[in-house]
Amino acid sequence: MGVVAIGIVSSVSEDGVRVVCCRREACGACAQKKDCAVSVVNGLISKDVSVTVPYPDDMSVVCGQLVGVEVHEHVLVSSILSLMVIPLFFLVLGTFAGCLLDSDEGELFAVTGAILGLCLGLLFGKFVSGRYIGTPRYRLRPYRNEVSR
Repeated sequence: MGVVAIGIVSSVSEDGVRVVCCRREACGACAQKKDCAVSVVNGLISKDVSVTVPYPDDMSVVCGQLVGVEVHEHVLVSSILSLMVIPLFFLVLGTFAGCLLDSDEGELFAVTGAILGLCLGLLFGKFVSGRYIGTPRYRLRPYRNEVSR
């Protein structure tokens, strides 16, 4: 089981099913959105994500249909680990290396080492993410509107 987002089928072809998923945000329901800086920034960013999903064998799909798009949890966890934990580790490692190189107890080498370590960690994390995780594989699920009590 993975994380499921709700989307609308925009096109069906031999290559797969094109689904537009709308991002849900808390700001959509707020009464203060015209005066809020967060909603202004969110308005500049696209709220729709479009993905192509392989055509499912076990269900029929038509344009305009609500469907669930599932991505496996290990893809999300692996992405978080490679793009957040690795840079954080390199940041701490660079800070310690900068402190060891500095002999007069100044912070210039520590700060420089931290910045260089963070940049190196981001590059290494991006490499690991692209090389070992790859592109996520999506699966189409039937849309079920379930209300839990």
